[in-house]
Amino acid sequence: MREFTENESKLLDHILTLALKNGFVNDDLLLESADNFIDLFPEVKSGDYSYYLSTINYEGLGEVHRYNANHFRIEPIAEETERFIKNGGFRKQFDLQKGKNKKHEEVENLTFEKLKYDVKNSKRMSKTYWWTFSFALIALLISIYNFIKGFL
Repeated sequence: MREFTENESKLLDHILTLALKNGFVNDDLLLESADNFIDLFPEVKSGDYSYYLSTINYEGLGEVHRYNANHFRIEPIAEETERFIKNGGFRKQFDLQKGKNKKHEEVENLTFEKLKYDVKNSKRMSKTYWWTFSFALIALLISIYNFIKGFL
């Protein structure tokens, strides 16, 4: 699954909806309807649809025929495309991707917090190591002394 922005998912769903409604979609139909979404999607330049065409082709939702750089025609695979749109389309894929990204970010934050506590703990241990070692050595000497004194 490719990663999309919210606007890209809306645009891809728009292209598929147009293709299902008309039986096909080409560059002329998209340019006619472009006024509806060019203002909403500033990153989309009219006539620059190669990424979207390859995405639709990659997902297996339609046959893309490219005549040259700016002219194309998409013929949707009706059953697949209808099912895809009914199941939420690219918007649902975007939401799933967003959820995964959020979960990944939370895991990274927790890992970072754990590392901070590990560093603090190791610093504390290094500061108290020689004190602990000294008390243990004194206790060992006292135990050996008491053990030897018990036999005499």
